[in-house]
Amino acid sequence: MRKVISMLAIAMLVAFTACEKDEEVVEETPANIPGMGAAAGELQVDPFNIETEFEGIEIVGAIEGVSPDASPIANELKSTSAAQSRNCYGSGHDVRVRVTLKNTSSKRRTVWLPRGLVFKVNKANYQHAMLMQWTWICIQAGETRTFDLNLYCINKGDLGSDSSAEFSILGITNSKVMWRLLRMIGWRKINLEHYEQVADKSALKAETALSYETIVDNIQEAVWDLTNRSGLDSEREEFIMSIPMLEDGTYPTTLDDKTVDLPEWWNEYIPAN
Repeated sequence: MRKVISMLAIAMLVAFTACEKDEEVVEETPANIPGMGAAAGELQVDPFNIETEFEGIEIVGAIEGVSPDASPIANELKSTSAAQSRNCYGSGHDVRVRVTLKNTSSKRRTVWLPRGLVFKVNKANYQHAMLMQWTWICIQAGETRTFDLNLYCINKGDLGSDSSAEFSILGITNSKVMWRLLRMIGWRKINLEHYEQVADKSALKAETALSYETIVDNIQEAVWDLTNRSGLDSEREEFIMSIPMLEDGTYPTTLDDKTVDLPEWWNEYIPAN
């Protein structure tokens, strides 16, 4: 009897293991990334929490949705450089969020927001969003900063951000499909702060000028190529590869190395004149 029971148990275990293996071999593909586009499932991320990543930094209140057409919040800081008087960062034109951070420590700090950071909306039929390039904000000791952050929509067809929606930082996407695009972007200039002097959205000063708006449009379409379509085509890839790179020395080269601590302080990016 025990032998029969053991054989039945083994058979059930094999069957269960086979089912698990069947689930494991289902590969993520464009238009089939859990939680993105129209795909079912939950957004898949690796943990990231500002308050645990950066000692002395607190999120004040909720991360609020803002209409992308609204004027950025007024900056009330008294003693900052031109770069640190910015009030809008990141890139994207469908989702904007408003974040308030407080530095409770006695040291000035730089808060690093990594590429691939996913923001989850709290309302049905609204878009979740993603940061596609590293963004960093400097906060003096004891200072509170409120700023807007532009993001890319990862649920094509849903509503853009507005004041009725709130967002939470979910973590860093671990989608292999999306990371192919993130690696392609690399250290290219796609953020608003790469192209503006305080509030002036200027075109690239180059022989072949690309406007910030043109870059954002193409990056958003590239995101939708992965979340809702069959993937990037060669024309889209060529455009991305044509976007200029950030200059050496304007960012830490170790940011993507998880074995190296993030710098406690790094000046914000200043566009070349």
